[in-house]
Amino acid sequence: MTSKLLFFTLLLGLTFFCKAQSQNDFLITGKYDVSLVDFIRQSESKFGIKVFFNEDWFKDQKLQGDFSDQPFISVLNNLLTPLSLKADRFDNRTFIILPQEGFRPQNLATADRPPSTDEIIAVGNAMAVQGASATISGFIYDGKTGEVIAGAGVFSVSSGEGVNTDKNGFYKIEVPLGKQQFRVSYVGYENGVSNLNVLSSGTHNMELYDQITVLNSVTVTADAPDENIRSVSMGVESLDIKTVKRLPVLLGEADVVKSLTLLPGVTTVGEGAAGFNVRGGSVGENLILQDGAELFNSSHLFGFFSAFNPDLVEDLTLYKGGGIEADKGGRLSSVLDVNMRGGNKEKIQGKGGLGSLMGRFAIEGPIIKEKSSFSFGARTTYSDWLLQQYDDIDLQRSKAGFSDFNLKISTAITPKDNLDISTYVSEDYFKLASDTLFTYGTRLASLKWNHAFSDKFFSATTASIGSYYSNIEDEQGTNRFLMKSKINYASVAQEFVYSQIENHEIKFGAKGIRYQINQGDLVPNENSINVLEVHIPQQTGIESAFYVSDAWRVSDNLSVSAGLRYSMFNNIGEGEVNIYQEGVPMTEESVISTLTYGKGESIKTYGGFEPRVNLRFSLNGSSSIKGGYNRLRQYMHLVSNTAAVTPVDLWQMSNTHIRPAVSDQFTIGYFRNFNDDEIEASVEAYYKTTTDILDFKGGAKLLLNNFLEADLLQGEGRARGIEFSVKKKTGQTTGWVSYTYARTEIRAVSEFPQESVNGGNYYPANYDKPHNLSMVMTQKLSKRVTFNANFLYSTGRPITIPSSVYRIGPFRGFPNFSRRNEFRIPDYHRLDVSLTFDQGFKKERKVKSQWNFSIYNLYGRKNAYSVYFTDNSRAYKLAVLGFVPSISYNFIF
Repeated sequence: MTSKLLFFTLLLGLTFFCKAQSQNDFLITGKYDVSLVDFIRQSESKFGIKVFFNEDWFKDQKLQGDFSDQPFISVLNNLLTPLSLKADRFDNRTFIILPQEGFRPQNLATADRPPSTDEIIAVGNAMAVQGASATISGFIYDGKTGEVIAGAGVFSVSSGEGVNTDKNGFYKIEVPLGKQQFRVSYVGYENGVSNLNVLSSGTHNMELYDQITVLNSVTVTADAPDENIRSVSMGVESLDIKTVKRLPVLLGEADVVKSLTLLPGVTTVGEGAAGFNVRGGSVGENLILQDGAELFNSSHLFGFFSAFNPDLVEDLTLYKGGGIEADKGGRLSSVLDVNMRGGNKEKIQGKGGLGSLMGRFAIEGPIIKEKSSFSFGARTTYSDWLLQQYDDIDLQRSKAGFSDFNLKISTAITPKDNLDISTYVSEDYFKLASDTLFTYGTRLASLKWNHAFSDKFFSATTASIGSYYSNIEDEQGTNRFLMKSKINYASVAQEFVYSQIENHEIKFGAKGIRYQINQGDLVPNENSINVLEVHIPQQTGIESAFYVSDAWRVSDNLSVSAGLRYSMFNNIGEGEVNIYQEGVPMTEESVISTLTYGKGESIKTYGGFEPRVNLRFSLNGSSSIKGGYNRLRQYMHLVSNTAAVTPVDLWQMSNTHIRPAVSDQFTIGYFRNFNDDEIEASVEAYYKTTTDILDFKGGAKLLLNNFLEADLLQGEGRARGIEFSVKKKTGQTTGWVSYTYARTEIRAVSEFPQESVNGGNYYPANYDKPHNLSMVMTQKLSKRVTFNANFLYSTGRPITIPSSVYRIGPFRGFPNFSRRNEFRIPDYHRLDVSLTFDQGFKKERKVKSQWNFSIYNLYGRKNAYSVYFTDNSRAYKLAVLGFVPSISYNFIF
């Protein structure tokens, strides 16, 4: 492990001294005979850029020729010029194609302030006058970024006529000849004024300058407006980090993970619960990646805060079961892929904030200008200090908090090579009064190298190492102890993308991961009397996979994405395997012998094919139907007998006695956009079956158990659901409404009746919540004030309760429990609201600030986290949070 860390450290240092050429030109090399649309799509995939355009402008145009290191924008404009079109670059990786008359040289996008309103601008040609009126058209831009502004109002004071710009920032208005004053306005910007002398029809472009925060200005989005209609994938949810930051927050901190639970098909078992559940899957069935490295814990402080620093997140995408393509795998329910910011290659920027419980700071900037950059962020809580302010002695003796750090470096080695290095470190601790101390944390580092062999063939190499640990320590009394558990892993992946064949994008690659799991070592502390040392042998396993997929555009209406993945898992020594007596239940007493395996020796191997297929059929330009089938395998199992996962829950790899879980999911959906792609609507239905899903026997002992497999059961599961979603993406009022009806059931059947659960019948999973409703709204009240609200409703989760009490002689009553998960806690619902005030964001100010006032659970409902019972079976409800106001201050410089 030390040598691997040294290797990453050396690579980290080399990037500081790398003198590389810029990738700004995105060089085109090779022979082409493709449509212009396909050329643009291929270039987007190859270079990681985004080009905004209207396909109807040149859908029949073709690119033919042999090119050698020619800039992408030059090749593009050579084809566009005869069509009276031109491509313009608005930042390093964003291009927009506009009519020639609307082309705007880039140097205008860097102006520091608007032009003087006293200047009179002549528009048109006096020799071309026809009639008493003229048509003026043009584009409205952000004067600092050069981005077009959709929905801006253009008003002619003299004529009284007014229009709004379309989604391309374009406007067209008819006015009388002569002197006119145009006023342009948009929320978050200073009003723009132009004095015109209209000689005839012509073009006039205008710039607006932000008055408050750039977070509230219109920006070019990562996806095309109709991406949900045109894409083949289903069950893929992307959240813009700006949207996440606008949501009402708990204790002043935007939460990436909590925001996911507002999406259709995503739930959580309750407040303060770590992780999330996707389409009938447990928390352990989600693969969470940060810059390609695996995270085993996505939350801080037992689920109240996310592991992801919101100031450093670039984008996040959740691939729900049916949307997981062949290049991803290892979990049954979802893949959450979070990419962190690589840093600004032009100038130093910083941001941060102070909330009710924690503070954060982030900074980014160039290492070598325009070639390499860094981003660094840190967060920490000051909850310990707050606890000391209380008079209660138990609170003063308690402590709880966390800290985490991110560092990412991006560099362009050559025009065809780009390298990203990312690291993350976190630590949590929690202790109540004289209770035991919990500590847990994550260490990880990842490297990603992108290389272009040609304009149609490139590769991505990813390597990562990481660890997750959790400790429990009792520091008082005669039973002092320290219990430690840990997971280590190292992975490497290689992917190739080949797009030489027209209308096809072929991906193929391989991935390997080596896991080491230590489920627990119990060590007595000095002077401990009643604690015995316990050691659970380390488990080692190697998971590998090979895959190939093809995204095939069959026709304008039909697209297919099909792939095949073969995954394998090898549980290897050093280790021991218990052999149990046949014909009786597996218990510690039924062990008849033990097999011993040497280091590196194969103990048990599993493997199998995982086909993936999705198709999309367009009904028209605004609607499509999609369907798909996925098979996935999971070799790493999360073992927990609690409703919500905890830091001390165990991970168990597949071995001789525990088989990998396998799921098959079928999905179908209808997607429709309205009002020029302003409103997205969809309905998706799924059905999933799972074999060898892990559950536990009644009275199971999970911690420090050398015979853990004897306390576990493997059964089968089934999940079905239908998801409805309506989303409004633009305008002063934005948001979405989603509703999901879903059921998740498990059946654990054994040849021994005493081991079967509920008589071998299906029963609701711990996370089965049939009805889930989410409503999210953002309303711009003024240039400086934004109101946000979200409402959630869900069915209460299942629980097992005492159905009766029996007594034996004079002894206390003993509870007789119901069938597993036969009852439910009360339904859950809450309303959150927030107001955001932007201050000091005029363009001449270097430091910009923002205040956020939030109320979590506005009407103070005491939502049940669980229901507990006393010795005499009297029930009481545990509610984690009620009415929680918070305030946070954010700044950017």
